[in-house]
Amino acid sequence: MELRSPCGGSIGQLSCNYDGLIYSCDEGRMLAELVDAGFKLGNVFENGYKDLISSPVTRAIMFGNYPP
Repeated sequence: MELRSPCGGSIGQLSCNYDGLIYSCDEGRMLAELVDAGFKLGNVFENGYKDLISSPVTRAIMFGNYPP
């Protein structure tokens, strides 16, 4: 997915952490474990697919317009 343009994060792949947090990709999940949760899309307990696909993070990945 990383070779696509846009990269495919949030659209072609998602990553769920053990605590229920959802990230645009596994690299975003790993980055959040270290320093920055900037690729967090939501939570499996609170957000549906429509929330994830329309999040500001997804828009930034696809269109480069973050913040909205």
